[in-house]
Amino acid sequence: MFIYGIISSFNLISAVCPTVLWTGNGYHIYLPIQATVLDQYDRLAKDKYPSLFSMYNSKYYGYFVSEIFLKFAEILFTDGKADPQHRPKFKTCLIRIPDTYNSKCLSKGKSNEESKIKVVQKWNDCRLPIQLLTKYFWRWITQEDINQRLLLKRNGRSQINRFDQSISKDFQINWIEQLLQKGLPDGRKETLRLILGPYLAKRKNYAEAVDILQQWLDKCNSVKPLEYGFNPKQRINTSLKNTKGFLKLESLKNRYRWLYNIICSNIR
Repeated sequence: MFIYGIISSFNLISAVCPTVLWTGNGYHIYLPIQATVLDQYDRLAKDKYPSLFSMYNSKYYGYFVSEIFLKFAEILFTDGKADPQHRPKFKTCLIRIPDTYNSKCLSKGKSNEESKIKVVQKWNDCRLPIQLLTKYFWRWITQEDINQRLLLKRNGRSQINRFDQSISKDFQINWIEQLLQKGLPDGRKETLRLILGPYLAKRKNYAEAVDILQQWLDKCNSVKPLEYGFNPKQRINTSLKNTKGFLKLESLKNRYRWLYNIICSNIR
């Protein structure tokens, strides 16, 4: 992997030994580093990347530059295979506790042993310096800003105008209309992104869609409030960008069985 190419150039491979946990669905890798506050560097100041930080619907509105580094590191360490919708923040970077159980695995029918959090490898107290990565991070965030600027230019109009075009308002899907009236205890991020956002993007103008989704999130919060790291404006805006279409119920059952079970238990 690319990261090991960097580390090997400094003759540090033998020193690297991160903590590795089995979480029931995959592995979590934790590698502490010697870090600095990237937000204090003039080269990485937010005003140098207006397409990423300037407006509430910007890609990284409300994030610290140091939090964007977490996203960069996630992409780097997974060789680009990380969930593109996952945007880690300080408040959401929580570690799973060994010898506890992954509730989502249990809900999918896995046994206690299969769902148990296990320590595969322990950290050896070696902290690598963040300077090994800052050069690559600066290049990456600069390219992110360029890409976002080109995307906005290519669209040729604002997000609001894009949704104010002529759209079909009459055709409704019964189970989704029921879902909009019910708050869910879990899975609201995925429900927004996979179902409600793309569904409303074809049926309502932007302002109406935002209002409906905010009301739905309020219903979810009345069922089970979220404590950390959930930015409703950002999540709503991201979900409405998905105009490829919502997941049908049968597709949801095959691809996201845990979410399918949550939704069906609340609308039927």
